[in-house]
Amino acid sequence: MRKTFTLLFALMALCVSSWAQTQIGPIDGFYYEIDGSGNATLIKDPTAEDEWQSYSSSVANGVVVIPATVTHNDTDYPVKSIGEYAFRNCYSMTAVVIEEGVETLDRYAFSACNSLTTVSLPSTITSIGDNIFSYSENFNTLICKATEPPTLDDTPFDNVTAVAHIYVPSTSVNDYKAAEEWLNHGSIIEAIPTSVTWNAENGLDDIRISEYTNTSWGGSNNDDTKSAAIDGVAAVISATADGAYATVYTTDGNTNISLDNGGTLTFTSFYDKFTSIVINTNSTSYYTGQGGWSWNDTEHSYTWSGNTASASVVLSDIYLSNITSIVFTFEDNTPDPATVSTIVWDDADLATVNVEICSPVCSQTIKDIKVTNNADYSAGEYCHFNTSNGQYNNDDWADFSMSNGGSLTFSTTLGNFTRIVITCDVWGEDNMDTSTGWAWHSNTKKLIWSGTAASSVVLAADASGNSFTSGPIESIEFTVESAPAPAEPQSDADVVWNATDLESVGILNNGGTTIKNITATAETPDSDNDYCHFMNDEGNVNIYISGNSTITFAVSEGSEDLAQIIIHGEVNSSYTNLDEWSGWTYDDSKLTWEGEHAPSVVLSNVYIVHI
Repeated sequence: MRKTFTLLFALMALCVSSWAQTQIGPIDGFYYEIDGSGNATLIKDPTAEDEWQSYSSSVANGVVVIPATVTHNDTDYPVKSIGEYAFRNCYSMTAVVIEEGVETLDRYAFSACNSLTTVSLPSTITSIGDNIFSYSENFNTLICKATEPPTLDDTPFDNVTAVAHIYVPSTSVNDYKAAEEWLNHGSIIEAIPTSVTWNAENGLDDIRISEYTNTSWGGSNNDDTKSAAIDGVAAVISATADGAYATVYTTDGNTNISLDNGGTLTFTSFYDKFTSIVINTNSTSYYTGQGGWSWNDTEHSYTWSGNTASASVVLSDIYLSNITSIVFTFEDNTPDPATVSTIVWDDADLATVNVEICSPVCSQTIKDIKVTNNADYSAGEYCHFNTSNGQYNNDDWADFSMSNGGSLTFSTTLGNFTRIVITCDVWGEDNMDTSTGWAWHSNTKKLIWSGTAASSVVLAADASGNSFTSGPIESIEFTVESAPAPAEPQSDADVVWNATDLESVGILNNGGTTIKNITATAETPDSDNDYCHFMNDEGNVNIYISGNSTITFAVSEGSEDLAQIIIHGEVNSSYTNLDEWSGWTYDDSKLTWEGEHAPSVVLSNVYIVHI
């Protein structure tokens, strides 16, 4: 009996130990379970004392971002799902942004979150569980970036009365409205916006977020609210270094942004990436130059228009008062119909498919789309894709079967694939290699690829040795975007920045602006000792560069090199000290650069006004 008891006790201990090893956290406050494939699920807080409560308000507060990966003991785990009841009763959470990679939301994951108004789901989402937002009384907006409608329970918004918007990709609005699970919500399904404006009418005057850290003041207010979200854009402040200060507040109808000593304000898009942000004011403001931002003194506006679109944009070291509105513009990913074509392999096309590694045909082209069987039988890989004409398939339909790393490649010379849809049933979908961008949608019986645009796409089985097999294939639909014509290089023609162009320039110490394919970028290594000013001051455009600061003029990619630069204005010789090797010369009315043709030219140690 003792031996039996000891053995059972040891087995119980082993099971508990094994279970504990699959759970990690807290990581940034959250707990995860890791499955046998190394995928992570964000789970309900296992330490919560109340079984009806998950994460505390100190963790799930304001705008919450659920990451694409988590790291534990130097190992990265992709986050694939949000577990059941994961955020139930998280009453301080106002908005949730889920990063790309998450595929499923389990039941009741965001239920009874009374302050929750907005959730943004990634393009990778395929399944939304039962009662996902039930009893979240103030839930208002769901943003779903998936081009294919994910599966959806019948009662996602049970006891929720405020749902006003379901935003989806513009090309998928009709698909969502036609999908059976989404039929009851068709009246509120609309395209993801391409711009949003914050003003007094939609809550700008109601934002009050602040944080400061200052030991001389006796501490900090780090328990105050640090984030707010309006119409799919979040504002999050941070002031962690000693002396840092960050606040967005409204008093007597006057909205102000004040950021100092390292305090920051980060705007995050729930939609597509930002292409510009314009903060409009009724007054002049104090600011220092920073990457991508510039001040327009005529319009009294502070504008970000970075060289590349970004999902998050940071603002720092600035005081803006009497803010009337903030206009956010996003990428418009709607393809140009003139450049997009859809090619369909129908029954007649599929009846001709015969791609067998052991037959004379290893690749085949149909309607300008080529399919190639990549399986290496000698390495144990297997793949077939054929109809009744094939060596091993005696049925009257096209199908595929692959295992142990066997694969097919679809390729075209027409441009880049942006989407491939194979309409069929599938068995062994767990044995599909999902790293290539494919996903199985059981609700619509579609196998869909929607990865980064490419001229070739691989469909493969994993290396488990188990089969990944289709049923009869009804059709394969290829969406192809034509490759853009190469940009015509500029040829020895003058590019002139005129008075209208120069009105928009506003660079102080650091930052840049691009006008007519020419970019001016300022760099100031030490703002205490160096200085760089290139801006429009009430109609008077000046450049003043001192110390180790510089301005670099550069042509856009694809343009010819610079051959000459002439800056017309009044040169102040007392503050102008051009290096002989720089290629720059000056007289009273202009600065001139001439040298060997170059893609970029640096200017320093100069003062010129009335440009």
